[in-house]
Amino acid sequence: MAASEEKAKGKMMVGEEEDEIINLEKHLDDMHLQGEEGEDLDLSGELEELVKETRWLALFRVLTTKSFSHAALFSAMRNAWAPAKGVTFKARNPNLFVAQFHCLGDWTKVMEGRPWLFRSAAVVMEEYDGFSEVTSIKLERIPVWARIQGMPEGLMKKKDLSEKIAKKVGDIIQVVVTDGKINSTSYLRARVWLDLNKPLVRMVPIMLKERMKYLVQYEKLPNFCYFCGCMGHEVSECGDGIHPKESWGWGEWLRVPFAALGIGRADRGGRGRGRGRGRGVVGGRSGGTYDDYGEDPMSEEEEEADKDGDQTMTGALIPIGSTDTPPATNVSPLALQEKKRLRTSDQSVEGNDHTHARSALSFEESGRAQ
Repeated sequence: MAASEEKAKGKMMVGEEEDEIINLEKHLDDMHLQGEEGEDLDLSGELEELVKETRWLALFRVLTTKSFSHAALFSAMRNAWAPAKGVTFKARNPNLFVAQFHCLGDWTKVMEGRPWLFRSAAVVMEEYDGFSEVTSIKLERIPVWARIQGMPEGLMKKKDLSEKIAKKVGDIIQVVVTDGKINSTSYLRARVWLDLNKPLVRMVPIMLKERMKYLVQYEKLPNFCYFCGCMGHEVSECGDGIHPKESWGWGEWLRVPFAALGIGRADRGGRGRGRGRGRGVVGGRSGGTYDDYGEDPMSEEEEEADKDGDQTMTGALIPIGSTDTPPATNVSPLALQEKKRLRTSDQSVEGNDHTHARSALSFEESGRAQ
């Protein structure tokens, strides 16, 4: 059976179950209840204590039009979150789940590390008290770090101006500003809530001496449609899926390049420096770069690659009315990774040759001594 047919069948089954529950509730309301059935059990006085005891619950769904396995989702989330005390999952419907964490550290890491991705789709999460009706909680936004490229220095020094600019992208969570000092980066970085029902903001127009547009890029951006700009589906799934490239108004240039995020460094998994911190999972500390979390500094080669990735969009401002498409990154993450792999391989072979030479020399000297 095709995936679309399975999904349609699943939705039909869920719809039938909901209809049965509604009909049952209506039937019970029409009945004449007697004795204990007609007396309400009042637990409202204990609600406050119950809420305090029910801690670290989150309600989440996957922002995708595709069907998926619950077991695969739970396994992927456990691997990504790496909880110290474990996590318990419960499915409420085919794409609505409850997760409970068992310590404050795991809860903080997961909720502050959003957005999390499953098969490149966003995992939309909100805090849950364990008593509210799950359908009353809206899962329609995700927190994302955005970079507004090429901002003038004067606009990045004042918090109130920076917040006005970042608000054009989404509801503000945090804006990184250096009050009265020069910003060391070429972009204004802000953490914002993105409304999943709206297209991604591509440019921020500002009127100073002249009217300019400043490119917006997003860190760890989930799948989105190049035709309508909304997250949750791809261009081939938008409408009938037939959209010529000339009609695409969005593209990969909205993503922060991998080199600028430091993801190429994560692929090493902590090898070669004797630290063994197991960072083999790409983007394991989601929401920012590895440098943001105090990880080990970059090598000279990585710094150059990182500069190349940032310089691709440095000063990426486009005059109003321009039809130019923002340039794609000049550094291919795959090419960079392959170059590093070949260099590492060459050094490994060279090192092995020296090791064998020293071993042979030691064997010869020991023979002479005997």
